[in-house]
Amino acid sequence: AFFFSFRRPSRVFPHPNSSTMFKQFSSRRSDMDGEEIDLYSNARERQAYDDQANLYAIIMATEHLERAYARDDITQIEYSTECNKLISQFRLAEKAALKNMTTE
Repeated sequence: AFFFSFRRPSRVFPHPNSSTMFKQFSSRRSDMDGEEIDLYSNARERQAYDDQANLYAIIMATEHLERAYARDDITQIEYSTECNKLISQFRLAEKAALKNMTTE
């Protein structure tokens, strides 16, 4: 008799700070006329953009996790474990982003 092992494939979710979650952008972008525009002018502004990018990456990772759970690709235990990690990461990233926001 043959025995088959029905093992659920492991799903690996990219870490929110990994380069697979978002592309690195240069400090300059082109507007509609082709003129380059600076996204930030100092280290503090750059840090603010990085903090916002981290928040976005965590939100995107959460959406992917929820889709995987909805498709029944991961178990409830895996979902809960990863979701708790993302919630912790979000709280830290949120504090960092709020700290660097300026009221101008």
